[in-house]
Amino acid sequence: MIRSGLILMIRQNTKEGQSPYAIGKELGISKNTAKKYKSNEITKHGLQDRTKQSKLDSFKPAVDQMVGDGIFNCVVIYERLQQMGYTGRITLIKDYVSPLCPARNCPAERYEKQAQMGWVYIDEHGAVHKTPAFMMILGNSWVKYVEFTKRCDFYSLLRCIVKAFEYFGGVPQIVLTDRMKTVIDGSEAGKPLWNKRFEDFTIDMGFIPKVCRLRRPQTK
Repeated sequence: MIRSGLILMIRQNTKEGQSPYAIGKELGISKNTAKKYKSNEITKHGLQDRTKQSKLDSFKPAVDQMVGDGIFNCVVIYERLQQMGYTGRITLIKDYVSPLCPARNCPAERYEKQAQMGWVYIDEHGAVHKTPAFMMILGNSWVKYVEFTKRCDFYSLLRCIVKAFEYFGGVPQIVLTDRMKTVIDGSEAGKPLWNKRFEDFTIDMGFIPKVCRLRRPQTK
C-alpha cells in the first residue's frame, strides 16, 4: 500500500493530462499502480452496508423488561444479564439504556420508593461467624447490596449506605432500618428519637428514615 500523499500526486498529475506511464516514471512507481490510483472514485467495500451484530441484541428484550420495571442501574442490569449468559461489555448496556432514561439525570431517579437495611451475620452449618455484613434490599425489585465490614459502628454504617446508593444508582424515598444504636437513641411516646448525626445524614442524602416496630420483625 502506498502513502496517501503519493496518491494525491498521482491524481494531480492525472488532472494535468499525464499518462500512467509518465506518472509512474516521474514518481518512481509502476504504470499499473498509477492506473490504480489515478481515479478519484472510491470503491465501495462489499461489507459496508452490513449491520454488525451486537452481543446485546438477543438480550435487549430482557433489558427492555427491566427498564419497564423501573430499573435503570446498568450495573444491576449487567449482573442480571450475565446470569442469563451475556458475555458483552457493560458499555453496550449503558449506550442502549441511556436514551431510555426518563431524564438525563436518570441515575438519581427515585424508581424505588422504599429500601430496607440492617446488619446480618453469616450462619453456616449452624455456626454463627462474627463477621458482620451490611445489607440493603430494594422493596420493589428486590435488588440487594451486601458488604462485609470489620465493625458495625456509625461511620461504617454511613459508608455502606452511600456505597449502596451508588450501586443502586439512586436514593429511595424511604429507608426502613432496625432499631440500632447508631440510628436511634431510644423512643418517646412510641416515636423514635433519632441519632442527631444520623438524622443530619438522612437530610443531606434526601431520604426519610423509618424503623421497624419494636418486637415486630414482620414489619420488615
